[in-house]
Amino acid sequence: DAGKLDSALEKFTAAGEFEDATTKAAQITAYQEAESNVSEGKYQEARAVYIQLGDYLQSTEKLESCNAAIYSEAAELKANGDYAKANELYVLISGYSDSADIASQFKVDYQAATDILEKGNYDDAYVAFVALKNYSDSPTKAKESLYLKAESLKEAGSFDDAVVIYSGL
Repeated sequence: DAGKLDSALEKFTAAGEFEDATTKAAQITAYQEAESNVSEGKYQEARAVYIQLGDYLQSTEKLESCNAAIYSEAAELKANGDYAKANELYVLISGYSDSADIASQFKVDYQAATDILEKGNYDDAYVAFVALKNYSDSPTKAKESLYLKAESLKEAGSFDDAVVIYSGL
């Protein structure tokens, strides 16, 4: 298959400006680049090229394969707690499977945690932001939840409890 593409590339390149030879040569080169990226596990890069190629050769099917590989990577990242990178990948392939729903769920969970924080439920907000791992600024918001709890304890006169929380920040 690669040998046939190389041969076709040589012929189209030699044909110069004859009809659409330049376009065909560029398509072959791009397709080979995408195939090389796939073989190196660079699915995002390959995906971008397959999108540009449209229906050229098997680009549509290859695009779906890249989306599946990226989806698997996102699921693994999510399972390992790297929600920020997982979300980026789910957004990238939002038209594939349930990727858009998963990406949206991160936003919904983050907004729910923010709402809890704004209501002054600092313990629940802390738990919610910790559960979001590194999505967006969740680690910072988790610390903010603790800080605000310590502040409220201080204002209520529970200085010892506040000091314990402050010292953990």
